[in-house]
Amino acid sequence: MTTRRLLLHAVSPLVGASVFTACGTASTTTPTAGTRKLSGGRAVFMASGDAERFQIRDGLLPLLESTTGVKGEWIHFTGGGYYDKLFAMFASDTAPDLFLFAPSYFIEFVANSTLRNVTPLIKRDKYDVSDFPEKAIAQYTYQSNQYGFPQDFPTRAIFYNVDLVRRAGLKPPPSDYGFTPPTWSWQTFIEYARKLTTGDPASGPAGGTFGWNTTFGWRQYSGWIFTNGAEAFNKELTECLITDSKPVEALQHLSDLIHRHKVAPTRQMTQTEVYENMFSSGRVAMTESLPGAINRYRAVNGFNFDVTPLPSAGGTKAATGGGSGYGMFGGTKNMDAAWEFFKFIEGPEAQLAHARGGATYPSRKSIQIHPEVAVAGRPPEHFKMFVEGQKYVRLDPQVSTWRDIEAAVDKELVPLWDGQRTAREAAAAVKRVVDPLLKDATARKTRDQ
Repeated sequence: MTTRRLLLHAVSPLVGASVFTACGTASTTTPTAGTRKLSGGRAVFMASGDAERFQIRDGLLPLLESTTGVKGEWIHFTGGGYYDKLFAMFASDTAPDLFLFAPSYFIEFVANSTLRNVTPLIKRDKYDVSDFPEKAIAQYTYQSNQYGFPQDFPTRAIFYNVDLVRRAGLKPPPSDYGFTPPTWSWQTFIEYARKLTTGDPASGPAGGTFGWNTTFGWRQYSGWIFTNGAEAFNKELTECLITDSKPVEALQHLSDLIHRHKVAPTRQMTQTEVYENMFSSGRVAMTESLPGAINRYRAVNGFNFDVTPLPSAGGTKAATGGGSGYGMFGGTKNMDAAWEFFKFIEGPEAQLAHARGGATYPSRKSIQIHPEVAVAGRPPEHFKMFVEGQKYVRLDPQVSTWRDIEAAVDKELVPLWDGQRTAREAAAAVKRVVDPLLKDATARKTRDQ
């Protein structure tokens, strides 16, 4: 069994909290249900990550071979240019049999046959998908066919500093999604953020504490649109609705937290001081994040934190998230071996090996609540809120031009976050760019049908 490492430098689009993991070793328990022992075969799997994850993946290869007969090989990738390398391999007939990818690529990969439809293999082997959340499976389903599986399935939420909340004389915010909207509304949230803002935090790290912080990607800001009972696109994905009153209200609310209420750092300040560090150091009392941050926060001595859902403006509850996925290359010449490798790496043994410590949130429901993942006596106390959040998660739109749309929206909203545009002005700029991209996607879909 061999392992290749392709090492570049910079930050890969897939290298982030959602694809990192803590140390662990593979379980040697009963093989994953549905595995078939082959007489031989070899399959190559390409994925990004860091040294810790590479070690875990390599450690699973002996178990893969002993339970399936397949000799597996990892192409480990770190640094920038993951997709550049992957696309180059597709073009040069050196593509891996399996690969990791972000959901933003899903429809694009389906449309150009980069991903193999694995529904016939699922049916052939009667492969049980009931241990995966329904929406995690739906994220990689297109026209009733399965083209991928979730590597992980985290939902995003608000993390808060328990000691700072207590010191401010505040009750802990809701620990689950059963809250009544008046108890955790946008106005309640602003009151918490104000009381948690101390000193003069805008003057620098020694100046005080901000009540709140977030970053500004689609999954961060869209959640506030959803909890305001609004949508960013129509159901057919043919029109951008971001200029409607409720999306505009949500976007302005986020900007106001920085520039009007002064309870959040500026975008530039967050970049300079490092987002995650601002929370774990006490510089920020509440922050938006995902389960992949848990092990980093746990590593801070004496740091007591917990989690709460996004507040609701008008009764709607929502979360964003979705993680990343695994797919089989449409042109693989090693389909059976690749399928066994695929099932193995999605199996409970492999998922537990990756999830120990909290850096990767597993996609199997049974592993999400495993005692080595939801660790009793360690923060966050209400870890299971992430499991509950999967009922409320809003998946990214399934549209072939989604990567371009997401990039355009992020770009056009920067002046809003920096206080240089109103939400109404920024939303109008977004719509001008996005509607043609939706039209293009509709035309492609019609052509392909």
